[in-house]
Amino acid sequence: MTGTLRECRRRVGVFAATAVLTLASGGVAQADTGQDPGPNRHQPGRPGGVVDAAKIETMVRAEAKKLAEVAEAIPDDLAAADSSRLSPAVQVAALGPVPTIGMGGLVPNAWALAAYISNAYPGVQSIGGVRSDPLPDHPSGHAIDIMIGWDMSLGDAISADVGSQAGRFGVAYTLWRVPNHFNHVHVTVF
Repeated sequence: MTGTLRECRRRVGVFAATAVLTLASGGVAQADTGQDPGPNRHQPGRPGGVVDAAKIETMVRAEAKKLAEVAEAIPDDLAAADSSRLSPAVQVAALGPVPTIGMGGLVPNAWALAAYISNAYPGVQSIGGVRSDPLPDHPSGHAIDIMIGWDMSLGDAISADVGSQAGRFGVAYTLWRVPNHFNHVHVTVF
């Protein structure tokens, strides 16, 4: 299993654990950090308070079952995944920590590339996909913009990486360090 897939599956586990904490704390995911000065902070029914152990065990077992199903659904090769067939939880886990916009409607190669970049390059500011544009690449879901701000070395690294994996992601062309493409790497895929 690749590092990226391990990270995706780890994130699914974090989401499941958060859901358990949310349910156990009466609907508010909150750890007791000791910063709440309230005299009743450990009372039953309060966020972070005491709850029934049997209730927690039931919730943990249910979330563990869901987690196993979601983790199994993450494909071993994200590039071969059809994102429209993945559950929303799997899509969120696979897309990683980078903010995204316009991911709905991306063709499978574009979606897989966005998931790969998000997990491989946490310094990316955001990734944009489907949007209106006079050219057909973005509206058709065949293009993503990888926003790097003014970190030219990050853009260089991403551009080189994408170029070296053009076959894996079906890359048609990239635009980087050309007019209007100094703060983001544009990638169009087949």
